[in-house]
Parts: sequence; C-alpha cells; structure tokens
Amino acid sequence: MKQLTIDTGVEEFSVNGHGVLRFNPADPNLYHRFFDAGKTLSALDKELEEKVAALPDGPESAEAGLALLAEYDGRIKALLTGIFGAENDFDRVLGGVNLAGVGTNGKRVVQNLLEALTPILQQGAQRHLEAAADAAVAEADAAGTPRLMDWQQDAPLIAAGISRAAGQDVRALPYLHWWSFLGWFDAIGEGTFATVVAIRDKLRRGKKLEPWELDFYRTHRAAVDLRPAPDPAADAEKQQLLARLGA
Repeated sequence: MKQLTIDTGVEEFSVNGHGVLRFNPADPNLYHRFFDAGKTLSALDKELEEKVAALPDGPESAEAGLALLAEYDGRIKALLTGIFGAENDFDRVLGGVNLAGVGTNGKRVVQNLLEALTPILQQGAQRHLEAAADAAVAEADAAGTPRLMDWQQDAPLIAAGISRAAGQDVRALPYLHWWSFLGWFDAIGEGTFATVVAIRDKLRRGKKLEPWELDFYRTHRAAVDLRPAPDPAADAEKQQLLARLGA
C-alpha cells in the first residue's frame, strides 16, 4: 500500500511537560470555534460562581464545592475537545489538572489556558489571511488582471477605513469574525484608502488626475504605487541564503 502524506498544518505544543496539544493554528474553522466559545465559557464560570456562593455553611460545603469543580471541569474539557478535536484529551494534556480550579496567579486554569492559546491562534489566522491574499495576487497576475489593492501593502489604510466604518478601532478587538470584517470592508466610504484606489484606477486607465489627486500622488507615491507581487521562488532562495549565513 502506498503512503500518502498531506501537510495539514498541524503543529504540536507541549503543555507544562504533561501532554501534547495538536492543532493547526491557521485553521479558520478552529479559530472561529475557539473565539465563539468565549461566551459559553463565561456563562459556565458565572454559573459555577453562583452555585458555589449558594452552598450552605458547614462541613459538607467543602465536599459539595469540590464536586461542583469536578463537574464543571468535565464540561469545560468537553467543550475544548469539541473545539480542538477528539484527538486532544485535555485531561491527559493537562496532567489531570482541574480547569475550573484557580492558578497561583488567581485566575482560573481555563482562563490561563485560553490566554496562552489566543496569540497562537491570532498569529495563525494572520498567516492564513496573508496566504490567501498572496494566492489572490498570484491568480490575478497570472490572469493578467490589473490589481487595484494589496492586502499587505494597504493593511494600515484598510484598518483605518474599517475602523471608521465600524465606529471603533477594530485592531483593539480581541476577536473579529471574518464576515463582520467583510461587511465593514464593503462599507468603507470616503477616506485615504478610497482615494488611493481611485488614483490607481485612473493611472491604470490612463485618465488625467485632478489637480488635488496629482498633488496627493506626488506626496504619497510610495503608498499609491503597488509593489510587485512576491515571488515564491525568489523568497525561497532568500531564505536558503539566510539559513546558510546563519541569520
């Protein structure tokens, strides 16, 4: 039987020396499941606190409290398994530590876990978007379709335009759903990004720029002129050279 090896992007993370967590940080489905679960986890935490506060005083209170922690530990781990896949046994990964318990920093263990995973998933999502943007650029160049924007080059202008459309700085949000991003992107009206794209379109079609547009172009030419699309072969050669130099 022939072996078929597929790069699924799965990476392994050793957790406190107890177990290994396996997932693809750039998986958009995992990203959405992870951040969508935030409300559920917050609700579980509130429910646990209310039940603990309602426990009667007495020697049986401690035992009942431990039983509650064990119950919620199971519910939290079941939720996390649903997010990261059945191959990730969080009881084994964490060495049997109760996620509903409190760490030395005063936070629940599940909160510490989520805070450790959040930047990994955010970086993975960024890699996914950059890869998708590069693929779209390469496809447009191959088809001979003129580009009017570049996701990476125009990122600061796009972020400013989306923040204006959203009425808040979206870069400060801990989580932004892709469909919300697209909705605000489509709602970008007047602004620097719109001006840059309009000037690029006029230049592409050979149309005369208005005096103010010409002045803007002279002042912000580095932002208006699109940089060449990245060359994968050249980038790979550059990385090999850096590796040889020990950089």
